[in-house]
Order: sequence, then structure tokens, then C-alpha cells
Amino acid sequence: MFGLDWVDALGAATVALAVGFALPQLLRLWHDGTAAGLSLAALGNGIVSELAWTGYAIHLGDRWVLAATLVAAPGALAMLLLGWRAGADRAMSWLPIAWAAVIVAAVAVEVLTHRDVLAFVLGGSFLWSVVPAVTTAWRAPDVSGIAAVAWWVVLAEGVLWLGYGLMSGVWATVVSSMVCFAGAFGILGRLALERMPTLRAVVLSRSVVGWTAWDDAELDRLLDTA
Repeated sequence: MFGLDWVDALGAATVALAVGFALPQLLRLWHDGTAAGLSLAALGNGIVSELAWTGYAIHLGDRWVLAATLVAAPGALAMLLLGWRAGADRAMSWLPIAWAAVIVAAVAVEVLTHRDVLAFVLGGSFLWSVVPAVTTAWRAPDVSGIAAVAWWVVLAEGVLWLGYGLMSGVWATVVSSMVCFAGAFGILGRLALERMPTLRAVVLSRSVVGWTAWDDAELDRLLDTA
């Protein structure tokens, strides 16, 4: 009726949210100076993903995917640098190299076999940031360095990428939206535990989550005071 192109509308919204994800986390890192609960591997994987998506968007000729990656890349780099300075968790710091190798291999397979491999590999690219981010958050006794607003933005971004992918036929963004949902619920669920001391102590105890980084003294204190 009004000549509105919903693909363009969703594309523009995803560009805006690409900024919205980085900004709250950057402000938390800059203002508080703490990276408690943040994974350096997740931040590094984010840089690799943005570079790969930029190349893929150029290949597709999709202006909105390209715009979103170009807008998100500076924020991803800034988060990596501030996270490094603030002491983000350095476990699995080799992951960005492994992720880059997977992307190169996917490109090679697609070129040699002419099969649409890269779309699915990049569709799950956020998973390389989500897995270390969620794992670190659930292992950490302190998650004060995580900006909850950033992950609400990820949830909203997942909804938009889903709609954009279904309407435009860019299936990599549909896969990516599913990963956004998983990551957002994983992080927001961990942050929600901070408001429930008893459940927090039980769920994060070694008897329930054997890979937690909590020590026994901290858990005993929480269970005694809960």
C-alpha cells in the first residue's frame, strides 16, 4: 500500500542492531573496566566472523548483509581490545585460528565441488562466539562484566535475521538467527541466576556442573547464606 519493501526494512533494522549489540558491552568495559564473565576467544571469533561475512556479502551482492558486517566490525574489534586489556578469560584462545581455518576449508570445498557449503558454515558463525561466551559465563563466579542489554539485542537481532532470511532467501541468516536465540537464552539465563542466590549456588555447584570454576569455599558460603 505504501510501497514499503519489508526486506529493506528488516535489513536496515539489522544494521541498526549491529551497532546496538556492541555499544552496551563497550560501555560496560570502558566504564567499569571489568571483563568478568567474558571470553576472549568469543570476542576473537567475532572478528573472524565479521571479516568472513563481509567477504560473503560482497560475493552475494547483498547490500544489507554487507552494511551490517561493516558496521559491526569496528565494535567487534574494540570489544576484543578492551576485553584483552580488562582481563577477559583467555581459555580456548586458539579458537579464532581454528575458526578461520574452518572458513578457508569451506571456501575451498565450495570452489572445488560447487556445493553451497559456505552458507551453512557462516550461518553457524555466531556459534563460534556463543559457545565460548556461554561456557565462560556459566563457569565464572562473577559475570559483572557482561552487559545484559547486548544479549537482548542479540535476541532481537535473531528475530530480524530470521525474517530477513526467509524473505530474501539468504539461508545463512536463518541459521544464524537460530544461533542468536540459543546464545541469548544461554547468557540471559546465566545472568538471571544472579537474582536467585539459592538456585545460583545449587546450579553452579560442582555436584551439578562439574566444569565450573567456582571454588568450594565460595559455594559453601552461598549455600549457607541462601
